Amino acid sequence: MGMIPQLKPNLQGKLEETINKLPLIQDDGEGHAYLLIKDLHPGMERYIQTGKTESAELHVFTEEKERLLIDGWQKDGYEYKYRSHPMEYMGRKITIKYLQVSNPLTGIKISLIPWFMSPGHPYPIFLYAYAALHYINSEQKSMKQSAKAAGAIFGVPGFNKSTVSRSIKSMERLLHACQMDGPLSTAAPAMTCPTESGCITALLRGVHLTGTPEKEPEPKAVYPPSAPGAAIHPKAAMHAFGQNQKELYEMPKPNETTHKKNRDTRKRPPRQRKKEKKPVISNPTGIPARRKEEIRLAYLSLCKGMVLDAAIKYRCLLL
Repeated sequence: MGMIPQLKPNLQGKLEETINKLPLIQDDGEGHAYLLIKDLHPGMERYIQTGKTESAELHVFTEEKERLLIDGWQKDGYEYKYRSHPMEYMGRKITIKYLQVSNPLTGIKISLIPWFMSPGHPYPIFLYAYAALHYINSEQKSMKQSAKAAGAIFGVPGFNKSTVSRSIKSMERLLHACQMDGPLSTAAPAMTCPTESGCITALLRGVHLTGTPEKEPEPKAVYPPSAPGAAIHPKAAMHAFGQNQKELYEMPKPNETTHKKNRDTRKRPPRQRKKEKKPVISNPTGIPARRKEEIRLAYLSLCKGMVLDAAIKYRCLLL
């Protein structure tokens, strides 16, 4: 997913200001953009927060909201279609149904997607981000272990180390391309609802996404790689992707998950008993279930803010 230059719409006043604060990302140079939606359908929001849903298909908006949008677009002569995106999360595979609206006169297309969706990828964006930062912040560098930790916390056991490697490279490209001069905000921004402010209509009518004048970049601090295969120094990553989160990536020590066997103090030899096979519970990370839930919910909140802030400030996805 590439960056887009700063928006320079031919609009005045509050609408222009609102458009410049939209979490809008351009997918290619042919007028296709993604608008990240912060406030979602209650069913989709519940699935992201709890991992539970009875539906195999989740919509970004309520049926009533979709009808209002579609009626308005058709009235203005715009075309729309439903698009599908498969995603795996919390042990379930679901399909996200989102709207794409286009102007046949300008060729501009805008897809309205949930903030956590990573177009073209099967997992939510916060899973990739967590896995990359887990590896970067780990004392013992192991992409396999970071993949297991991320998969266990977000219910995706098939998440593998090669995906962690690609996520780190994507994060590195983002840091270099944007030359961030401060950390991304971990608080979800307060912003005008783009579907009610007239912004989508203005964009479809031909607001051009033109570049800003080039300027000399300010000198940035240079952090050397901390380990082979780690292209991002932990200080640089944590400076850009939020502060005071290190506890979210800490793994329990081996002795924290083991239990001492009861000592047999009888003087006579112990009686031979038939050993019963105990069921094996898969928990490769050793993270207690309650702690996994705490980490997941805390990181969801933090990542939502960073995703939206990256889209608004730098016109790019977090990864």
